[in-house]
Amino acid sequence: HRGHDLFRTYTEEFLLERLADGYWGSHVDRWFGPDREWSVYGLSDFYVVEEGGKIVACAGLWDRGRDVRDRWRHTRTGEEKVVETTAVLDIGFARGHAQAMARLLRFFVGETNRLGRDFLTVPLDRFPRIASQLEGYGPIPEVRALRWGMKEPQITRPHTDLVYW
Repeated sequence: HRGHDLFRTYTEEFLLERLADGYWGSHVDRWFGPDREWSVYGLSDFYVVEEGGKIVACAGLWDRGRDVRDRWRHTRTGEEKVVETTAVLDIGFARGHAQAMARLLRFFVGETNRLGRDFLTVPLDRFPRIASQLEGYGPIPEVRALRWGMKEPQITRPHTDLVYW
């Protein structure tokens, strides 16, 4: 997240808590009862690439379409479309291992297809070297507005975790 505004620093503890369903899982009992076994995103959705016995790339794949569907309606024509996506979360790779990260993202493309989802969302704008290795998949840039009501500090390059997108 170096060079970006509005991000939480990742520590090993933060990542492990997030992957242990500390974020979504803590609400499951309240919403569905204590006997419900359900996970939105957790350790079983997290993947690593190892080279020489060391982790060189990692990321999580949230099957967002299983839990959330977007309904897009064209205001003039009334045409509707339901979109189901997957999202890459908690992405990281070691210096010099962009190819390993691209390999993991190609795997995620296959998983997205296997799950029957429409799109894989990944913050490629932050990783131009990786994006160039995935051009064959025809990535489509997505631009959304972020409105910030305060004059200070000026937000110029916000980090937006795709969990909130």
